[in-house]
Formats: sequence, C-alpha cells, structure tokens
Amino acid sequence: CILFSADTPNCSVETAFFMGAISATAIGTIQGIPPVIHFLLMALAGMVGASIVLLIPSLLNFTFNANILVCSLMLNYIMNLLGNYLVTGPMKDPSAGWEASAKIATSAKLPKFINMGPSQVHCGLLIGLAVVVLAWFLLYKSKFGYESRTVGANRSFARFSGINIGKVVVMGSVVAGAMTGLGSACEISGYFDRLQWNTSPG
Repeated sequence: CILFSADTPNCSVETAFFMGAISATAIGTIQGIPPVIHFLLMALAGMVGASIVLLIPSLLNFTFNANILVCSLMLNYIMNLLGNYLVTGPMKDPSAGWEASAKIATSAKLPKFINMGPSQVHCGLLIGLAVVVLAWFLLYKSKFGYESRTVGANRSFARFSGINIGKVVVMGSVVAGAMTGLGSACEISGYFDRLQWNTSPG
C-alpha cells in the first residue's frame, strides 16, 4: 500500500521479506542478549535488510531513470540466490542435519498467547495491527502520505506543485522496507526455531 500509493511498482517485496528474515536471524542466533533488547535488535536488523533490498530499484530509478518494475523483478532472482547461498553456506548450522541456520536464541523469541498444536498466535499479531494503524496515519494524516498519494495520482501535477518525486519514491521504499523487515523478524521470532531454505513462497 505504501509503495503503490505513489504508483511505485516495486516488486521486490518478497525477497525483501526473505533478506529481512536473514538479517533478523543473524542477530537472533546470538546468545546472551537480554530478552526485550534482543527482539528489538532483531527487528531493527530485519528492517534494515529489507529496506536495502527495496531501495535498490528505487535508487536505480531515481539516479538512472531505470524501469523500477523490471529492476525489481530481476533483483528478486539475485536476492533469492544470495539468500540461498547464505543459508546453505556461511549461516548454515552443521549440526542441524539440513539446510538451516543456527537456532534462534530463546531471548529473541516472541511470546505466544495461543499455543495449541497447529493453532499458534504470537505477539507479532499485535505488532502487525499497530503497523496497519501507523500505515493509515502515514498515508492519510501526514505530509509524506499527501505527497505520496499526489505523486501516485498525477506525477505531472506533483512535479508542478514542487513535490520532489524522487525523494517520495525513495522514502516510500524505506518505509515499506521497514514494515516488511519488521514482519519478517516477527515471523522468524514467533513461529520458527531457525531459518531454513526450502523454496520461494511466491
């Protein structure tokens, strides 16, 4: 929603989610960090990792006027291969018995308030609901949201009005990346003991 509000067809969100999960896992596997701080650091790492992925097509578009849709689709292949290499190479736990990272530390795990067999709900749900409210506020109650929606509705008018279109697109990618990375950190911390590579979720 953040990206498309400015008519930014950045299709790298899936691999941004994946790289956010890898970045979060790199912090989540460190032992000895206090519990709340550990998840916050893990979430921050996920946000940075995902933002970098979404920024690449936006910066190419802003700097070289490259087609953001084509760049982001091609970037997915690169990021999937990079992620595969990291999980099956440097981050692989030799004792796991399959292609997976070391275990996420207990101090980095999100608590679950429903944990009955397949029915599992963790605190990431509350974080997700908070992000929805934040996204609504950003889009409809902030200067950034107004500029983003104006760029999405009519770029010529936005340019005539003095809106810096490149800045709006880049900032939108950072915001969307932060939300994506936070989601991937919650997913890893809430549901999984370790990061493993199977295949792209599509």
